[in-house]
Parts: sequence; structure tokens; C-alpha cells
Amino acid sequence: MNRSTPHSPSFAPVTLARPVGLGALAWMLGACIGTLDLDDGGTSSAGTSTSSDTAVGSSSDASATGTTATTIETGGSASTSTDEGSSESTGAPSFMCPPAPAEQQCDLLTQDCPADWHCIPYDTDANGDIDATACVPLDAAASPRFGACTADATTCVDSCEAGARCFEGFPQPVCLGICDFDGVGDGCHADEHCVTCSSCTFGTCFPSCDPLASGCGDTLPTCFFSESEGSFICSGVELLGTAEGEPCEFSNACAEGLICAAAENVGGCGEGAAGCCAALCDLDDGDAGCTSPPSCVPFFLPGAAPEGLEDLGVCMLPEADPCLEPGACPPDGVDDTYPWCSLSNEGLCNESAIVGYGDTLACEQGCLCDAPCDDPGDCPTPPTGTAVPTCVEEPYGAGSPTTCLLRCGDGEVCPDGMTCGAFVDGDPVCGWVSPLPPDECD
Repeated sequence: MNRSTPHSPSFAPVTLARPVGLGALAWMLGACIGTLDLDDGGTSSAGTSTSSDTAVGSSSDASATGTTATTIETGGSASTSTDEGSSESTGAPSFMCPPAPAEQQCDLLTQDCPADWHCIPYDTDANGDIDATACVPLDAAASPRFGACTADATTCVDSCEAGARCFEGFPQPVCLGICDFDGVGDGCHADEHCVTCSSCTFGTCFPSCDPLASGCGDTLPTCFFSESEGSFICSGVELLGTAEGEPCEFSNACAEGLICAAAENVGGCGEGAAGCCAALCDLDDGDAGCTSPPSCVPFFLPGAAPEGLEDLGVCMLPEADPCLEPGACPPDGVDDTYPWCSLSNEGLCNESAIVGYGDTLACEQGCLCDAPCDDPGDCPTPPTGTAVPTCVEEPYGAGSPTTCLLRCGDGEVCPDGMTCGAFVDGDPVCGWVSPLPPDECD
């Protein structure tokens, strides 16, 4: 058996249900359909195809011009430094504005500046890459998250509350929270997503939204699908307003409530069209909300949908349903006390690694999710079957995690849907067996 980790975007382990995107995840979008440049270095221009959607807007950070910097003192007075670096001092803690290149005056997450100050990111050479942090005075009437704001890099002014930064979104600058660079969400509120990038030293919190009932407000008015997040977030992206059934080429092409889908999944919308604007729908309503194409198929694979979007669908041809791909969705009637998984949908193992194999001759795949444990009492007992959970130390070799396994070598019955036969340490254990996609079979 081979042990592997789930596919992961830059910020967190999650497997997308092949929503709008490029490459291997492009089941809704054709490979020629572009995404917006939503990186942290500039605002996205409508109809421009680039490669990143990491920050959904642009930063207001810029370096100050000239050679004179200002020393801002916590005591309320300020002095001016000369080009040689000398400055007056009153004995109170002070901070240079702008900061020196790569200077870290404070920590963005812990906000360790003096009282009534806050820590903001800073781009010292105005090249779009934030390299420093600065302690700046906190505005007496600081703007809350998602509120309108003002910023001036020359004087280190940022009118947002502590833990947020002034970010130039559409149609006006807006306060957005600061989160950890690994994208796990530390620093974000429960209804926000931490958006980051491979070269970022911190992330930015954007509010989540339901594209069927946006409610994004005035400062970030567009409920937009972020591929890096695998979810919908309120953003400053401007939608071009293309109508349902019309050709589209870019991820912001369609009107609100629509998404640019691969033309073959909706039956086409004109000669040579790579994508067509398709309506989003509610799976709870069945196909009632779809006319042409006629079926409401899942936007996300089971287990991959963000909270609150489990019932989001897209109007497509019935054969575009992602669950028709072998091993992509769990069958009905399984006991998922131990999460169902397959090599085709590794994200259903949540944040743990998987153990899996692909038998290309039998055209089947086996899969187990690592469930960490310290003793057998940590392992859940399924309501079906007779297999008894055990906590096994390093079952896949030295360095592998201690994990829960359901042994079945003495005639024990596996939980509903699981199969006895995967061997670990020479003993058979219960696992999930499902078909491999046909193109992976010999």
C-alpha cells in the first residue's frame, strides 16, 4: 500500500469538485478559459486572462518618495530624520516612516505595537511585493472590517482597525483582516476566508458569500468564485454581465448568479465557444431551476463544499454530473464512521493523509483515511459490522502516524460499504474499495 497526502492548494488541504478552473480541475471550464489576475500587485482589469487569484484586489501600500523619513513617536510628537539618519529623540518609543527595506517593526498577527497603534504591511520599493511592517497610529474613529478606509503610504496613514489593513478594492478602498501566510485562517473571523499566495508573507481575509443570495454589500459587491479558496468570496472583481447561454471566455464574464462553464458541459452556445454562461441552482430544488440545460448538478463533490454551500449546483447536461466519474462520490448507504475516500477524491480525508492503492488490472482503488490516536479509546466504533477498532503504532512503517484501523482477519464483518482485504502489518483491515476512472485502467 502507498501512503500519500491529499492534493492541496497553497492555503489548506481541500479537493475541489472540479469547479471553474484550469488544468486538471477544469470540468466546468474549458482549458482556454482565463482567470483574472487577482494578485496583490494591481487591480484586475475586466477581460484580462492571467494566472492568479490570490488576493482579489490590490494593495494600497506604496513606498514613500524622496530621501526624508519621519520618526513617529508614541508620545505624540514627531521629529524629522536627515539623510544621514540622525534624528531628534524624546525618549518615547518611535518608528520610522517609511520603514527601511525588509524592516519588521511589528508582527501583523499579534499586533504588538504600543497601545493606540497598529501594525500594517508595507511595500518599501512599490514593486507590489510587501517586504516590511510598520507601527502606525490607530485612527480615533478606525474603520471596521469591510468598512471604507483611507491610506497614505507617504505618511504611514491607515484608517482601519487593528488587525486589518486598507486594501484598494472595487469600487473604493476597504478594510480587510490580516491572517497567517499559510492560509489556515488564523486572524480571520468565522465567516471569512484567508486568501494568500506562494510568495506571500501574510494573507488577507475576505468575507464568504452565497452566490444564490449574495448580500456582499457596497464595498466588496461581487460574490466571486476563488479557485485558490475553493469557495465564493465577496470581492472587488467587476462582472462583465454576459447573459445565460452566451459565450464566455473569462471567469468574471458572466452576470451575477451565473458562472462560465465548459461549453461541452452545457451543450454549447455557439461555434468555437470554449465556455458558456450557465445558471447556478439549488440542489434542494432539483432540476426545477434549470431549463436549458436541464439538470442541476453539484458544484462541489460531496465533502468538499464549504459550510453553507453543500446544496449549490450548476445547470448543466445530466452527463456532466461529477459523481458519474468512478470513485468521485460515495455510494448510497455506507457507514461513514470512518470517512469514505477514494484516490479520485482524496479531499474527503479532511486534513489527514490517506493510504491507498490503485489496481489497474482490476480497475479498482482502495483507500483509508489516517485517523490519529493514542489508544484504542480514541478510535470510534462503527454502528454497523463487528470489526473492532485498534490503535496501531506506525502501521505503514517508521515515521507514519499512529492510526485507527479496523482489523477483520478473524471473520469480523466490516462496516456497511467497507471491504475486508487491505493488508497492514500482514493483517487484513477494512477499507473503501471503488472503481478507478477508466483511463487509469490497463
